[in-house]
Amino acid sequence: MTLRLTGEVNRLAADSLVARAKGEDAQATRLLQQSEEMEARQDRRLGLLAKQEQMRLVPPELALVAVVVPLAMVSPEGAAHARETKRVERRAVEAVMAAEWALGRTPAEQAFNNKGFDILSEVEGDDPIRIEVKGRIAGADSFDITISEILLGQNAAPRYRLALVVVDPDDPFKDEVRYLDDPFRGMKVGDFSIDRVTADLRKEWTKGREPF
Repeated sequence: MTLRLTGEVNRLAADSLVARAKGEDAQATRLLQQSEEMEARQDRRLGLLAKQEQMRLVPPELALVAVVVPLAMVSPEGAAHARETKRVERRAVEAVMAAEWALGRTPAEQAFNNKGFDILSEVEGDDPIRIEVKGRIAGADSFDITISEILLGQNAAPRYRLALVVVDPDDPFKDEVRYLDDPFRGMKVGDFSIDRVTADLRKEWTKGREPF
């Protein structure tokens, strides 16, 4: 390959000289440029091949060993709590979705990793409403709210709802839903050393009202 490219470079250079001698300056310049470009490409390719020849395989180094086991194997109580939390959260979202449909809006559940809100509810002729859902089993006294959820709630108001759902242990038809429309007004969250705050469920529940 090298001999072929070198030969082509030399041929173009020679043709350039011939064209120059004939007074064909434009043709001579074009041929010389082609010769120089081809020579530059050849140099780059040879340089790359030289670097590849210097490469050597290095045996992998083991930096970390991890054993992944189901939570139930190390903590049956923890696994049961996780399942119960998931069930309560699922019931809470379903209750709010039903409330939105009953209000004549079109709710859409957001992806699990969406930060800030759980449901985007479309309103005909108006901006959508963002809804963060907090579901707790009946008898619970608190819930957590993250800093990102607080900031979104402040920025999205008044097109925002914080939906509190008290989930009945046995009967989904007894689940209760209340909405707060501007729950974070005046709240300061400038201390980024924390990522969430704990709120009093009973106090916030008394501030809420039927879905609206």
